[in-house]
Amino acid sequence: MESPLLPQDECLCILGIATLKHVWDGTVSLWVTITICSFLLFVTALSTLSTRAYDHATKDYQTSRAYDETRRQFEQRCTGLEGKEIFDCLKEQIETAREPSRSEEDVGAQKEMARWALWMLVVSGVVGFATLGITAIGLYYIRDTLAVSRRAMRDTRQLGEAQVQAYLSCTDATFGAEDKVFRCWVTIKNNGQSPAFSVLVKAALSVMVLNEGNTSIGLARRVDSSATEGGGMTIPAGGETTIQLLWLHHDMEREAYEKIAKTNTRFNIDCKVRWTNVFHREGHNVFFLNEGKDVRAPVRQAEFDRTGEMTVYNRGS
Repeated sequence: MESPLLPQDECLCILGIATLKHVWDGTVSLWVTITICSFLLFVTALSTLSTRAYDHATKDYQTSRAYDETRRQFEQRCTGLEGKEIFDCLKEQIETAREPSRSEEDVGAQKEMARWALWMLVVSGVVGFATLGITAIGLYYIRDTLAVSRRAMRDTRQLGEAQVQAYLSCTDATFGAEDKVFRCWVTIKNNGQSPAFSVLVKAALSVMVLNEGNTSIGLARRVDSSATEGGGMTIPAGGETTIQLLWLHHDMEREAYEKIAKTNTRFNIDCKVRWTNVFHREGHNVFFLNEGKDVRAPVRQAEFDRTGEMTVYNRGS
């Protein structure tokens, strides 16, 4: 019986899905970052252009007003003057006209500095929130990617353990019965690639007997023995061993035991083998033995009243 290995293609598929999800998560994070940064650059550029256009229009309007005011003042104060008086009056009007312009320039510079400080604060705040958002998105995708990676690693580890752990099955069984003792020898084989420790077989006999005088519950009934155990040894990888199971005549009803020991009545043995693998986890396999071959066991004939070989049915874990 070959050990039931998990298919290699399943592990490769899991790893492939994990890799594709990792690439997808990285691509989504990159495009989210690019989109947010592009939006911030667009908003900043639009605000800067709008502010400069407003300042340029304001400056043109103020220049036009200053020209008109200077001209009006010149006409009012310098008309009728001659020679040096006209020059002095013109110089005074120019200086007078420059005062508001200087004040406006100072105020404009202060406004510009305040505006830039405000925009720097706004942009810094937006960039800060964007950084937090991008960090949160990145952490979300990293967490998801790590979870997929952990699942892939766990599946790979389970696949590796399944390939090397011990698998036990029964390959042969014989029995011998006498007046007070029934013995069964089961051959257990390790089909795995690592040893099986503390191998233990637990079994129970069962046989059908006729109901005498009470047919209301049927013509026959099943009688089970008490359970017995045998084993406790280690089976190396690829090795096998024979374990003896023992029942005494008082472990089941006397009539049922005498049918097994002294007649050719068919009977069954329900068995379960347990062991500990190299990963300190317990494994088990259920198998059934059926006395149905009608073949005597020559080696045991001299020792027992009834001997025979049994058919083995391994059901698995």
